[in-house]
Amino acid sequence: MRFSNWKSFDDITETAPVDSGLFQIRVREGLLNYPSGKSAMFYYGFAQNLQRGLLKFQQEILPLLEVNTDLLFIRWMAAPDIDTRFQSLVNAFVTNFGALPLGNAMLLRKRPLT
Repeated sequence: MRFSNWKSFDDITETAPVDSGLFQIRVREGLLNYPSGKSAMFYYGFAQNLQRGLLKFQQEILPLLEVNTDLLFIRWMAAPDIDTRFQSLVNAFVTNFGALPLGNAMLLRKRPLT
């Protein structure tokens, strides 16, 4: 299984599958600073239904983060074992860059665990 090509958020409702899977969001230009390096990655996520999950992310999470979709690209991968694959992606990112992807960290600050 492989990730799709990078797409704009305008394309997600027509092209995202209804399968469960993972998604990655990156900045269109430049790199973000992390404690152990730089990366274009902004957010990692998963959804039971990618089409609905990506639309929900666009409508509910990005406004909460106050991020303009024009500044971002997105890609996804259908996968049955999303919890394991998601945790693996996040763990690898933290190992390589010393922190969660910026968008994931921002969301945790906006929505603290209780």
